Amino acid sequence: MKYKNILIISLLIILLGACTETEKAQLANTNDTEDPVVYFKHDDKAMNKAIQTARTTFHQFEKAFNENDTNQYSGFTIKVGFPTQSGSKEHIWVSDIQYDKKNYSGIIYNTPVENVGFEYGDTITAIEQNQISDWMFTDTKTNKTYGGYTVRVMRDAMSDAEKQAFDQETGLNFAE
Repeated sequence: MKYKNILIISLLIILLGACTETEKAQLANTNDTEDPVVYFKHDDKAMNKAIQTARTTFHQFEKAFNENDTNQYSGFTIKVGFPTQSGSKEHIWVSDIQYDKKNYSGIIYNTPVENVGFEYGDTITAIEQNQISDWMFTDTKTNKTYGGYTVRVMRDAMSDAEKQAFDQETGLNFAE
């Protein structure tokens, strides 16, 4: 179940930065069989607020991650902003999270659109907290998902029918 949610969320790769319509069309043409990509301008207020909220509430992720002796929580993922050659950032979900008391590490869980130096399935180490743009985990007792602030922004932009399909497919039940 935890990886089903991650897989569905991986469909929602976010690129922050100014992308021209030509770049979007080129990516759309070369990405027909890949996961859909959702673009946001670097100055998108709702997305930037979501990233800021994720960063200021990251202590909730850390607490659940570090105090998970009973396996009450699952699906720990973080979203990391990687610099791209075009000068923007590509935000990619990382799963199988580990922590060495200084930095996080994990497995790249999206196929990057741009060359960010990593590919799907690669292990990434030395993720610093200031690189994290979102986080998510699920409480297995309540089936509530915590974090996922950037996902919520994308969901809020969906039509009612899209929201219903998204909710059914992901099974995400966000905590308030």
